[in-house]
Amino acid sequence: MAKLCINLPPFSPDYSGVASSLFDLKCLSILHDASGCTGNYTSYDEPRWYGSQSPVMCSGLREIDAVLGDDEKLVRNTINAANELKVELISIIGSPVPMVIGTDSKGIAREIESICGIPTLGFDTTGTKYYDFGMSLALIELAKKFMRKQDRVDNPSVNLLGANVLDLSCENELRDIENIVKDCGVHIVATLPLGLSFETLKKAPSAWANIVLSKSGLKLAKYMKDKFNQPYFVGLPIGEGGKFNFISKLDQIIFNNDFEKIERFDESSNTLIISEQVKANAIRDCLNFKNCKVATLFGIEEEISEKGDKDLSCELEIINEINLAQYDLVVADPLILNLIESDDKKLIKIPHYAVSSKLFKNEKINLIGKNGDVFFKK
Repeated sequence: MAKLCINLPPFSPDYSGVASSLFDLKCLSILHDASGCTGNYTSYDEPRWYGSQSPVMCSGLREIDAVLGDDEKLVRNTINAANELKVELISIIGSPVPMVIGTDSKGIAREIESICGIPTLGFDTTGTKYYDFGMSLALIELAKKFMRKQDRVDNPSVNLLGANVLDLSCENELRDIENIVKDCGVHIVATLPLGLSFETLKKAPSAWANIVLSKSGLKLAKYMKDKFNQPYFVGLPIGEGGKFNFISKLDQIIFNNDFEKIERFDESSNTLIISEQVKANAIRDCLNFKNCKVATLFGIEEEISEKGDKDLSCELEIINEINLAQYDLVVADPLILNLIESDDKKLIKIPHYAVSSKLFKNEKINLIGKNGDVFFKK
């Protein structure tokens, strides 16, 4: 019962993370379920869905299919749809029922590719993990399938990894990040998965280094470091302080300059920031408070953690943490802030689509560069 949520909705799951990562490719994504999970993704976890032409379909899994294990029906229908839509990639994405009956999504993907010749990826997602895991999974599989070692391009260059619509609050954030990188004299080879194309996917190994913009891109960065010898750093340029740290890391990794980090001196507030881990770290740099802790809802990466940072794995842990008397300022999604029981804390609302979906879709906040300082000073 520890995982039971009374007040919060379910957060975006792993199968939504996979589908979202493949959204910009000419990919037929088949969510293998009875339609509930497909509806959950298209209605609540994908802000780009309405008005798009991305072919995301449901396998229409029924009880008799589960009982008899009729995978041939899935294979046949998928190939027919792929040929009719003339797609360049197929993905078979698992959900809770395939997990329970032991469906081999990777095996089905291999069979489909052998019959129709269209590259096919299988994902044994279960709906029990979160979107960042699914995104990591999709990016790694794409890298294994399409990336090959290349000569490094002549000009200083990077890839932006983990850029996704669930963690970036508005469209302008990615544009402003790209402008900061370009103003440093660094070319951007590929941005993954936002704006993903097969051409940029294949070019990505030629970049000098990688910048990880969210936790969902960290595993890909580690893979590309091992496979293509590309160094990486993790960060977002939120506020002028965060921008300074971001540019300093970029200078270090591209031009071998010394890394200078702004030290935290302000002890005026005991602060708790609950968000995606990379974004929460960047907000901490922006606020510049010395007594500031980061908490995540989707698992914590020790590599980018500081002492005292926490992983809040269930609603009860969230409630207990945010109501501690030591915090006088809490930064989080509005639904998280609703769990605070006292009126003596200062609250800063930053909607997170993976938590509250469309409820606050009109409250898009650009925190990149000086925008972050303006927002928090208000």
